[in-house]
Amino acid sequence: MKHSLLTTVLVLSASLLLAQGKKTKVAKMEPVLEGGYYLLLKSKKGQNDTVKGKIQTNPDDFLEFYKKFGFVDPKKGPKITPMDTKKARGYGFTSSGVMHHFETIDDDGVPSYAECLVRGRINLYEIRYDGEDLKGEPAVCSYFFVQDTRAEGKDAPLKDLKKIKMNRFYKKFLKDYMKDNKTLWEEMDKELWDKEHDEGLRKYLIKYLNEFNREGGNPAASEDTEE
Repeated sequence: MKHSLLTTVLVLSASLLLAQGKKTKVAKMEPVLEGGYYLLLKSKKGQNDTVKGKIQTNPDDFLEFYKKFGFVDPKKGPKITPMDTKKARGYGFTSSGVMHHFETIDDDGVPSYAECLVRGRINLYEIRYDGEDLKGEPAVCSYFFVQDTRAEGKDAPLKDLKKIKMNRFYKKFLKDYMKDNKTLWEEMDKELWDKEHDEGLRKYLIKYLNEFNREGGNPAASEDTEE
């Protein structure tokens, strides 16, 4: 009974830590493995680039998810194989009913895994790291990256993944990305999230960018705003 209870707690930890961004280490115990996959760096024509298996979801530090992961190929036995951006261009797993997808991106010249938080016309990615809050206290901080997958013409540069350099100026940064729905963009208020931590901004970006993607941009709303 004790073993079952502890396993349940560890299974919940991955999704909870990723959702909350808390710098809390899980007690080092036997690995918890859950269904997942990774993407081959290169695949031959006609070859499936997705390798299914098990992902270790209780690393010593949840920030490891952005650098590496442990994978078990059921066809090769129970051994956990360390994987990183040199071996897989992406991976994902389901924990506590929540699916997490990570893709390799260029973070200032360093290949890193970023979690895809929003996917659609506008994609949103996040990388978390050890840093400091505005008071200088140790904290888990976030870099956010966005791209407009349909950008063309003079807006073509928006199709490249770009980092929001200063999180507190996110609204100004997103102006060009959301210009097809200025009404929605103007609803975004940089005072509505906790400036000392990035968790509030994370939830805020997910909310508004998902809404933008659902509406697909609203030119009519933009025209009304300009009048």
